[in-house]
Amino acid sequence: LEMLEREFDFSRTAIAKRFQSERGETPIRALARLRLDHARPLLQSTDLTVSQLAHATGYKDLAGFSHFFKQHAGQAPSEFRNNCRWLV
Repeated sequence: LEMLEREFDFSRTAIAKRFQSERGETPIRALARLRLDHARPLLQSTDLTVSQLAHATGYKDLAGFSHFFKQHAGQAPSEFRNNCRWLV
């Protein structure tokens, strides 16, 4: 949002409101959804460690990613991976 503020000379609030009216979700919620949508297939189809995957999805540390993933997916990343492997 900071980049958009500078580029278009709009306030962060104005950008967020416009984004939400156009997309139906806040920029933060959209970013969270994109990160989760990116993380799920990586957990299913790669052997990246959860720490590597955290960095690949934009998190600086494993704890932040694990908390986010569990909050939004209902289970820890390692549990999600193990459950997916049982299905294969």
